[in-house]
Amino acid sequence: MSIQIKIKGNGFAIVDNETIECYIKDFPNVDVMKELNEIRSYMDCNPQKRKATCSGVKKFCWLWLRNVNNNEQLKIKL
Repeated sequence: MSIQIKIKGNGFAIVDNETIECYIKDFPNVDVMKELNEIRSYMDCNPQKRKATCSGVKKFCWLWLRNVNNNEQLKIKL
């Protein structure tokens, strides 16, 4: 269930199963795997936006998922 996301240079950051499980727990209104695949595609298509480190990728993923979660919560309230 882990996912590889390109980083600057020729490497990859691996978002491991443990981290994915934490994201699923922290963001219950979000389809985490769908969003992580979108992040992977985004990084593939936008090399200038790639992060330099694995920790940078994890932070980016967390912020992305938080924003999606907040948007979903707004939809629920309306």
